[in-house]
Amino acid sequence: MGKELERIFDIVAQRGGFDARMEFASRTGLSKSKVAKAKDTPDLKQKLLKIAAEVLGREINDFD
Repeated sequence: MGKELERIFDIVAQRGGFDARMEFASRTGLSKSKVAKAKDTPDLKQKLLKIAAEVLGREINDFD
């Protein structure tokens, strides 16, 4: 569960650092541990990708 969502979380942390990770968690309402337990649904994945793009200021093109 949550493997794709965890990857999005990790990409945000790697590319944006601690502040981006905290903003991402705040805006999604999900901590890393909650993301790990969540189901990888298409809707949730799209929501997280959208927020990640807003936080990072660019799309995550190499996600898939």
